[in-house]
Amino acid sequence: MAPAPALTDLVASVAADAPSAEPLARLATASATAAELTDTSDALVGHFVDECRAAGHTWSEISQSLGVTRQAAHKRYSATPRELQRWTERAKAAPDGSWRAS
Repeated sequence: MAPAPALTDLVASVAADAPSAEPLARLATASATAAELTDTSDALVGHFVDECRAAGHTWSEISQSLGVTRQAAHKRYSATPRELQRWTERAKAAPDGSWRAS
C-alpha cells in the first residue's frame, strides 16, 4: 500500500497553494485541503462499503470490518430518506445496485 501523504508534503502543498504567505490565508487553504482529504477518504470507504453490500455482505459483517457497531455503519453508509428524494424512481426501485449497470 502506498503511504498517505506525509505531513511535510501537505504543509508544502498548502504553502504553495495559499494566495499569500499570510498565516490566515494559509490556514484557510489548509482547512480547504483537509476538507478535500476528508471527503476523499469518506468516498473511498463508502465505495468499498457499496462493494460489500453488492456482494451480499450484511451490515453486521461490514461493521465488524470497520470496527464500529452495526447501527453506526448502517447510519453512516446507507442512503437516508432525505438522500433518496433526489433519486429517480428507477433508482429507488433497485436497492441492490443493479441500476448502476445501465
